[in-house]
Amino acid sequence: MSEQFGIEFPIFAFSHCRDVVAAVSKAGGMGVLGALSFTPDELELELKWLDEHVEGRPYGVDVVMPASYEGSGLDVDSPADLFAALQRMIPEGHRTFVENLLAKHGVRSASAEGDAGRYPLGWTDATGRPQVEVALRHPIALLANALGPPPADVVEQAHRQGVAMAALASSPRHADKQVNAGVDIIVAQGTEAGGHTGVVSTMVVVPEIVDAVAPRPVLAAGALPMPLQFMLISDALRRVSTAAAADLAAMPVGQIVGAMNKVKPARDVIFEMVAEYLETLERLGRISAS
Repeated sequence: MSEQFGIEFPIFAFSHCRDVVAAVSKAGGMGVLGALSFTPDELELELKWLDEHVEGRPYGVDVVMPASYEGSGLDVDSPADLFAALQRMIPEGHRTFVENLLAKHGVRSASAEGDAGRYPLGWTDATGRPQVEVALRHPIALLANALGPPPADVVEQAHRQGVAMAALASSPRHADKQVNAGVDIIVAQGTEAGGHTGVVSTMVVVPEIVDAVAPRPVLAAGALPMPLQFMLISDALRRVSTAAAADLAAMPVGQIVGAMNKVKPARDVIFEMVAEYLETLERLGRISAS
């Protein structure tokens, strides 16, 4: 993959923060911007910024176009209609619980705070396609898709423009479907990432998928949030941040959170990962020689 993309290290960082994406690419890996929470116009601005700040290094874009999903049969004609339909799926009791919890900790109401929170936007084929169109207008090196094989026409369009396709898999069966769809890179995700793709651990599922799709390259993955969860708490999280209510501060993340005990620049994280890899190779070499 390093040779394929012209990067120094086969380390890919999927992030919703353009600064992290740029920092990882400039450090020798590949940053991949998650498009989920951006409107097409916002995504255009984010990618224009990246074009100006990655110093010619490759970067990618990650979209979510699930092959199937609960609610796919909803009678909606636009992203706005979809958003309203999903909002109606959130039980009122859940909303009441969130509001009561915020009130208990002295966090002001949404009406007192002003604008509403942000919600993930691109969870369907209809909302993901405009993001793909925007992404392919920029010099991206990779287009990634989560939650099922990407649509065939999207794969073809990406390949026509020389853009590699990546897609998520949590089992050899899923990986085979991605290969049959024309995906170039399989992203293997274990249950530690948040349990959103299966119950098999990373240490088991990654080698299984590597064997199943060889010689296609495989990446080990991070985490994915769920849409209705964020629609319920997005505004609450913003209000919690504004109120500096530390007891309520939260952000969904995989089990790797247990090892996150200090703040570091993305560049330093990349270099530490490479150093640890080289140290491991040296240690294994000594063991083999003994």
